[in-house]
Amino acid sequence: MNNRIIVLTIFLILLSFSGCMTLKVSDLEAIDRNPGWNGDKYVHLDAGWIQGEEDSDETWVWKGIPYAAPPVGDLRWKAPRPVEPWNDVRKTVRFAPKATQFIPLLKGPVSGEEDCLYLNIWRPKTLEQNLPVYVWIHGGGNSIGSSTSDDYLGYALASRSNAVFVSINYRLGPLGWFRHPALQTDNKLDNSGNYGLLDIIAALRWIRDNIEGFGGDPGNVTLSGESAGANNTLALMLSPEADGLFHKAIVQSGYRRSVSTGEAEKHSMDIAAYLIEKNGLEKEQLSSEEIKKLLLESSPKDLFKFYEPGITGMIDNPYHIEDGFVFPEGGFSRFDTGDYPNKVPMIVGSNKDEMKMFLFFDSTIDWKSDLYQYVSEIGSLRFKEEGVDSIAAAINRNSGPPVYAYRFDWGSPDEEEESPLPGKRGQRLGAFHTLEIPFFLGLDTINGSLFTSLVFNRHNEEGRRNLTGTIMDYTANFIWNGSPDRGRPVPLDWPVWDEENRYLVFNTKDDKAVITTDDKIITRDERLNQLKSELGPGEYAELLERTE
Repeated sequence: MNNRIIVLTIFLILLSFSGCMTLKVSDLEAIDRNPGWNGDKYVHLDAGWIQGEEDSDETWVWKGIPYAAPPVGDLRWKAPRPVEPWNDVRKTVRFAPKATQFIPLLKGPVSGEEDCLYLNIWRPKTLEQNLPVYVWIHGGGNSIGSSTSDDYLGYALASRSNAVFVSINYRLGPLGWFRHPALQTDNKLDNSGNYGLLDIIAALRWIRDNIEGFGGDPGNVTLSGESAGANNTLALMLSPEADGLFHKAIVQSGYRRSVSTGEAEKHSMDIAAYLIEKNGLEKEQLSSEEIKKLLLESSPKDLFKFYEPGITGMIDNPYHIEDGFVFPEGGFSRFDTGDYPNKVPMIVGSNKDEMKMFLFFDSTIDWKSDLYQYVSEIGSLRFKEEGVDSIAAAINRNSGPPVYAYRFDWGSPDEEEESPLPGKRGQRLGAFHTLEIPFFLGLDTINGSLFTSLVFNRHNEEGRRNLTGTIMDYTANFIWNGSPDRGRPVPLDWPVWDEENRYLVFNTKDDKAVITTDDKIITRDERLNQLKSELGPGEYAELLERTE
């Protein structure tokens, strides 16, 4: 323990005996003005001092730290600006509001706040410094979700991996991806339209500049996300604006989706036309400045009312915009050419039954039918083909950094139709979209209380615990060393993706973690061709309609 930490520790002990409960900035600055981990809940940032608290698994946590100025008023639809400094010690012990979004299941009401650019940090209660940094980007189609969900708490990973865990909020829906001609200025970042991506980039810059205060190593940052979070991670690998801000990536159930600037502007103009009509105005009589004023003064709820949300609350259009500055022209095809800036080692994978999460909410299809299983299979293959196989193959073909691929099978029925899930839920849900998250993060919740009670019980608890520990050890090795095999003992070496297309399969058997390798690759089109000869014309046509 160095002298600075000894002095601070003694001071805090004496202060607690004196009956004082809160330190002043002057007290803290008298002890230590330098950056670096002090070993307690008080941390000095570029913007001021913050105070965290103890959390589970022998960790510290700081909640609701602002990483940028609130994107409200004239800052709506602009690149994030620096946060304003504060004078007092800021208590960061409560989560900040989530970004504006529809409420799942209710199909209409909007919740959250525009003032949403906050992050949360967990780290072990030790004096160690230069710990690797794990950054989590939540999913939700870039239209719902929050870093504050119980599914994304960071204490377990921080403790087991001996790392600093950071989770972030970012703008969602039309507040996160929006490009209208009336908003254009001479600032390329403000014009981009990719405000959600720019928020994540701002958070990564904040981490680079401040994470040493939490004992993190700004030169060893792993960017990780699931679903839309994985899509955003892939997008940031392609973004020149994110160059050098992260050094490894973990991509869980990702996909590749983007639009041209023309498509983005058309969508934004459709929203503007809706607002103009809603306010009883005539588009032809409005100047560009008047349209801009209307857009900026419309409430978030009015913006979101343009959409018809699905049962999950997600909407169809937040896609990355190929502005050629934040996100490149050609979009995700840059992986195929190898022309992108952030070539980093990567873990990438998908779940065997991704599609069953979405089919679960679809009342128009019987889960006991063969069609249900076929739709799930084809939709799940799309996740694997677009988000895993094609990316891993392209990076290998272009002699890029190592890629480690996986398929998560826990929950999916085996050849005997047995599943660790209760009752018939293996057939109905299987290894569904998002199910791998608690196994990577070491938690016991999945999509809130509904799905937790549906899939987790005492009968599958021991197997879950064993598989979770194994996956977390692979993850810890990767975020520390860039290789999932180097460091802690693991049951099976994880092969680098090469011409043999080998990937790990995660599962359990008899309450034990079962890790195997596989090399079977089948594309969506190949499987559809097989099914075309097996199904009747009507059933095949319905399959195509449901999986397009």
